[in-house]
Amino acid sequence: MADACKRDNRWEEARKLFSAACEAQPLAAQAWLEWAKMEEERGLLRKAGKILRLGLRFCEVRADGHELGGVFLCVLSSTCS
Repeated sequence: MADACKRDNRWEEARKLFSAACEAQPLAAQAWLEWAKMEEERGLLRKAGKILRLGLRFCEVRADGHELGGVFLCVLSSTCS
């Protein structure tokens, strides 16, 4: 549902739905990533970084760079200082 709101440019509603999804299932990596991606696409890099950092608390960073860990570390190092 959050994706549908995002496509329809209903940003506040999408944020609420992404937030609810991440709160309900904090281990669902895709929800954190999609929410951060939406904020990044809107030019809100600090907000995207904050979301990624919050999601990272629930993520196992793997040596092979798969899943959230690798994505978070790449995004945080390049866009959020």
